[in-house]
Order: sequence, then C-alpha cells, then structure tokens
Amino acid sequence: MRRGTAALSAAALGVAAVALGAVALAAGGGAAQAPDPFVADGDPCCAHPDTWGQVAAGAVGAIALAAVAGGMLAGAVALGFRAAGRELPRWSRMVAIPLATLGLATLAFAVAIVPKLGDARRLPSCDTFRFSEADWRAGGDRQKAAAWGIAKCGTFDGASRAYVQARLGRPKVGGALSGGDYIGYDGLALVFADDRVVNADAGY
Repeated sequence: MRRGTAALSAAALGVAAVALGAVALAAGGGAAQAPDPFVADGDPCCAHPDTWGQVAAGAVGAIALAAVAGGMLAGAVALGFRAAGRELPRWSRMVAIPLATLGLATLAFAVAIVPKLGDARRLPSCDTFRFSEADWRAGGDRQKAAAWGIAKCGTFDGASRAYVQARLGRPKVGGALSGGDYIGYDGLALVFADDRVVNADAGY
C-alpha cells in the first residue's frame, strides 16, 4: 500500500472510529438509567429502559460498540505507521487499544449506573394489584401505577361505560372507532364495543 493511500485510509478510519465512539457514548448514556416503565419513550429517540434486562442489553451493546471503535482506532494507528514508513507496532500493543476502550467503557457504565441501583420502578403485579379510586385520583406515580394495573390486569374488562366513568371520572378525550369507540384519561385509554370495555392500554 502506498503511503498516500495509507494516510488517507488512516484518517478515514480514525474519523469513523471517533463517530462510532460517539454513538457508543450516546447508547451507553441511554442505557445507564434506572428502569422505569412509567417514562414514555421518545419519538423517534430514545427508549427508556423498563427493566434491568433492558439496561443490561443496552450496556452490552454500548460496550461492544466502544470495543469496535477501539479496534478501528487500532487499525488507523497501524495505517498511520505505514504511511510514515515506520515499522508496525507489535500485535500485543495494537490489541491493547480495543481492550482499553472495552475496559474504560465498562468502568464508565458501572460508575454511571451504580448510584441508580435503588431507583428502579416496576409495573404493578396482578397478584397484588387492587384498584383504588384514591390512587387513581392522587395523580403522579400512584395514578400511573393504577393506569398500568387497570390495563395489565383487566380490571374493567367487560364493564359498562357508566360503571367505568363512575370509578374513573369524566374522560378527557373520546371518539369513534371501527366497531366501537374509546375514552381516554391521563395515561389510560379504554375501548368499548356494545357499551362494554373490550381493551385497555396504558402509557399514553
């Protein structure tokens, strides 16, 4: 490979490594959050983890990207040596670059996530969830948990519109749907057919 070509390739690979490193940093930042299913995902960016499994998956992806960026940087360094007409560094030294980025990315993620280990929130369990009008009308996290419990556990499945509105209050929105209609509250939408609840979705 000619020196000029090697120099251009080194520069291009170096720029690509930096860009991929930035993507890894953004992905790691998105994953390094306590799980919270009540936080709506962005549109189109970025998803908030709902579970620790999603946090772990995001961490693995971000750290892997950082390692790949480190490998690309090592390739850029090797091409830079070739462009300068110098002898290539030993393989053991070159492999240290992606290993170092892997280690730094892992350490950075650990430093970011450890202080948040006690901040996770979970969806209600249908084994223990009991709808409470006091929780529903309290607003905030209590209302969000009630909405998710209603949707997940089928609290009002088959209930009449009059019964639902007696428990939840006057809806904020409503409209016609194919084969039925819907009403909506903060964080909860209920679909009716023949004046009976046939579906409930939370998180709106």
